[in-house]
Amino acid sequence: MFNLSEAKKSKAKLRLAIDGPSGSGKTYSALLIAYGITDDWSKIAVIDTERESANLYADLCNGDKKYLTGQINAPFTPKKYLDAIKVCEESGIEVIIIDSLTHAWTAEGGLLDIHDEAVKRQKTANTYTAWADVTPLHRKLVDAILTSPCHIICTVRSETEYAQEKDANGKTKVVKVGMKPQFRKGLDYEMTVVFSMGQDHLATINKSRINTFLVNDVIQPSKETGKKLLEWLNSGDDLPTCSDCGKPIQPFGDMNSIGVSLYTQRKYGRSLCSECAKKAKELDYKEITNTTEEIEDVLD
Repeated sequence: MFNLSEAKKSKAKLRLAIDGPSGSGKTYSALLIAYGITDDWSKIAVIDTERESANLYADLCNGDKKYLTGQINAPFTPKKYLDAIKVCEESGIEVIIIDSLTHAWTAEGGLLDIHDEAVKRQKTANTYTAWADVTPLHRKLVDAILTSPCHIICTVRSETEYAQEKDANGKTKVVKVGMKPQFRKGLDYEMTVVFSMGQDHLATINKSRINTFLVNDVIQPSKETGKKLLEWLNSGDDLPTCSDCGKPIQPFGDMNSIGVSLYTQRKYGRSLCSECAKKAKELDYKEITNTTEEIEDVLD
């Protein structure tokens, strides 16, 4: 049912992408921002595809409890990312750093490899139709990021992009037109904010839905950046609204209202209260409910 209601901001979880070339400080910046959000290193987990590079910054913790890391090795299938996100969520982690998301796209076993294998299986050389095998896997991975009850920071490798153009004399020349993130086009549309790192370790804000982080501003990512992001994320109403009935979503079991909202988005593609979720074939919130039917988890 379609309902109209007055616009209002609810509390939210961070969805931040940090792109940049090698050595620009993506991992370091992600860790500082995450610590600004949690003020507790032990509530941060890094899903590491970069040969345990996240461990190099353990001295940031200054004797406190360390952040957690987990390694994904080749093949870098979307399923491995989904499983890793699920483990982090079930471990009580508050901020998940995916370092990096690029491996799920370009590396061995990633989505481009899956596309190539789909082309080989076809009876036609039409590479476009092979995306039918890839897009659902890509969508599931992005949806897992967007609907997680944790804050999520994704690092993305970028490469220099060039183009050919004519000069004043009509001669063709190759010019640098910017940096291109190495992931499927459109990731920036899904994120709350996007930082692009340079070799000077400064971040240009390339996309933002946050009025205190203005597009084209250049900042030095730090713990204070995380605190400032958290202030905006925590502003607004505590209770999100049910898409079906329009009522505030209440906590259920061990989930707060935001957790219920995000979990039902993952299950049904919209935020639902517990009563409307029952009408949509009951959710299992790891609690005993008054229905015997359980729905298979979306990540299985």
